[in-house]
Amino acid sequence: MKKWLLVLIIAVGLCFPASSFAVTKEGTIQGLFSVCEGKTCTPGEEMLVAAMEEIFVLQTNSGESFLLPNIRGAALSRFLNKMVRVEGTIKLQGKALIVDKAEVYEKGKWKTWYSPKIARDAAAMQIAPLP
Repeated sequence: MKKWLLVLIIAVGLCFPASSFAVTKEGTIQGLFSVCEGKTCTPGEEMLVAAMEEIFVLQTNSGESFLLPNIRGAALSRFLNKMVRVEGTIKLQGKALIVDKAEVYEKGKWKTWYSPKIARDAAAMQIAPLP
C-alpha cells in the first residue's frame, strides 16, 4: 500500500509543469529590442536606451532573457545595466518570470526594490488625480 502511495505522489508531482516552481535568476536589465538584436546597453548610454525602449527584460549571464510582466517598464528602466536578482515563478513556457522579489546589487550588498507588498504600499500612497 505504501509503495503505491509513493508512486502516486511521484506521478502527480511529475504532472506539474516545471514552470510552476519558484526560481531565482541573476543578471542585468536590458531593453527588449537591444537583446533581440544581440546587443546590450553600453555603459553610459542608459538614459538613451531608457528613452528609446518601452519593454525591458532580465538577461542572465548564460544568455537567457525573461520578461518581467508584473513590473512596469519605467521601474525597470532605472536598473539598466545594473546587477539584479529576481525571485519568482516562470510562466509562458519559460519566457516570463512573475516577480515575487527583486533586488539590486549596490555598494556590496543586495537591496530589495520590488515585492508585492512594496508595490501595494506604493499604489496606496498615490494621490488621486484632480477631476
